[in-house]
Amino acid sequence: MRDYDYEHVRDYTEALVRLGDEKAIHLDEVARVYNGMAITYFYLGKYDKMEECFEKAIAHTSDSAFIVNVVRRNYADLLGEIGQTDRAIHMHEELAAIYRKGESWLLVESLYSLSRLWLNKGDKQRADRYMREAEELFENYRATISSPSAEAGLLAHRQVLNYALHGNYQMMPLATYNNQWQENDYIRYRVAEAKERSVSDLREQVLRQKLAKQRQTILIVGLVCAVLGLCLLSVYLYRRRQRLLLEKEEEIETLRNMLASADKSDDRFRTCAQTDVAAIGCHQNDCRNTHRSQPTTACASHGIE
Repeated sequence: MRDYDYEHVRDYTEALVRLGDEKAIHLDEVARVYNGMAITYFYLGKYDKMEECFEKAIAHTSDSAFIVNVVRRNYADLLGEIGQTDRAIHMHEELAAIYRKGESWLLVESLYSLSRLWLNKGDKQRADRYMREAEELFENYRATISSPSAEAGLLAHRQVLNYALHGNYQMMPLATYNNQWQENDYIRYRVAEAKERSVSDLREQVLRQKLAKQRQTILIVGLVCAVLGLCLLSVYLYRRRQRLLLEKEEEIETLRNMLASADKSDDRFRTCAQTDVAAIGCHQNDCRNTHRSQPTTACASHGIE
């Protein structure tokens, strides 16, 4: 608290107050600002300014829950801190009556403050009576009180009160609570760490599953592409083979036509040759016949001797 810049906080809150009630963000905003300014003036040692700010906050909205539950309790506690014990006791007794009527767990806080104030005044029996009532109520409200500092404060004050009443300084309850709180805090830390680790493992598992699905999808797509490629290649090779077969059939047909044409030419040639041979044979026969009848003239004309 010593290193806190209270001067800056005071300047800031005073600037907020100067904005006026009409520009306040919420209904209790001005009261909250005055409450903060009062606490700031307390730590600055300006107790008159502190009381002035508390009174302004209470006058602004005296019936709001923030005033009853926060501002007036702070006002009473700080009055006790600056030595105005009677005023602090009077304010806490009024607050205790309000909390008792409303069955609020804040009654525990007021009874604890009253016990501490009466102990400061030297009335140990009254301080012990308020403390016992506070401890009984705390057990009833334990499930609803979420602040660990409340139980620690009660145990610490009970330790001081027992020393004032009986002269013995029992450290065991507070030490046990502190050890239990540390153990619970360690358990909470371990649980949070385990939860974080579980969440991290779950995220990694989900990531691995996503990667596995992506790899599977890529493999399936690759196989499909390969099958499609093989199908296209088979179709291409089949069509190419069909085209080659057609070309070969055309070549064979052309060769057949050429062979047929050649055969026809050979037939015509053989026919002509046979005709010529037959003609020559007939002519020779004629020549022989003529030679017999006219040996010299006929043979000479054909060059036959």
